[in-house]
Amino acid sequence: MTQKCFDIIVIGGGIIGTTTASLSIGNKIAKLVIRKFEKKVQMHYEYFISY
Repeated sequence: MTQKCFDIIVIGGGIIGTTTASLSIGNKIAKLVIRKFEKKVQMHYEYFISY
């Protein structure tokens, strides 16, 4: 019984650990993508304003 609970905790902790790790990596990638996208949007926006 206690072994099963321990296994569940370890597996759950592993899943949470990998999820948070992949999320933080995903966050970094998303921020880079958003920055590039914002620059493109800003360029288009400035282009429309100058038009």
